[in-house]
Amino acid sequence: MSSQFIKIILPLTSHSSKIRVKKRKDIFYQGIPLATRQEKITSDCYFEWQISYDLKETNPNFDKFHKLTLNKIRIIDKEENPTGRYIYELSDLLVEIIRKGFVDLKHLKKLLKEVQSEKQFIEDELEVCRTQPKEYKLGKWTFLLSTIKHPLLIYEVSGLILKIEIIIKEKQKAIGIQPMLYLCIPIKLVEEYPEIENKLAETKQKATYLITKNNFQFVIETIKIFSILSRKHQRDIINILRTILTYENI
Repeated sequence: MSSQFIKIILPLTSHSSKIRVKKRKDIFYQGIPLATRQEKITSDCYFEWQISYDLKETNPNFDKFHKLTLNKIRIIDKEENPTGRYIYELSDLLVEIIRKGFVDLKHLKKLLKEVQSEKQFIEDELEVCRTQPKEYKLGKWTFLLSTIKHPLLIYEVSGLILKIEIIIKEKQKAIGIQPMLYLCIPIKLVEEYPEIENKLAETKQKATYLITKNNFQFVIETIKIFSILSRKHQRDIINILRTILTYENI
């Protein structure tokens, strides 16, 4: 039997658009990015991970990211355009917790039925709000000032202190809104925390979060929440679950 944990490696210094160390005083405040080489790491820091569930062949870094994926599985999607999509990050972790025996395929079939039964979606319920413009003076300049409010949903995974955040934003390349999902992992949960607490991070330093039979549920919960972001997300998750259920090597 292989080791009964799955390692997630998180960068402490080389912040990307997908994973950043942030800091906040409580869950009702949006986190502020932390320059970990200049500011000490404390217990109120956390990793904000814009986790993905698939990897498209059209991604300019496809070869690099696909190489790091544990399970090289192409997602079956008859309705999708010819662009190939593969298991990645969240769905890769889902395959791994099945391989470790944390859940079985029977549980996955129940999950598929639950996802298919969803009829309400966050995209349809929430919207970005703008206040009525009003005059705003700054020195000799006169502007019209309007405040834009982006809804923020926070979900705490049962029995854990991990959180899932959903921020509603405008689409950058199309009309409409889109829910953006972030997985938030408190820094005090990583294996290295006793050594890095109240210290500056070293160049290219990384931290390790272990998924075990005691905390794997956050993977399932994140899958479920992805499926209620929008109908498109639901369809993607259904295709991923169907693909895993038909894969012979699990």
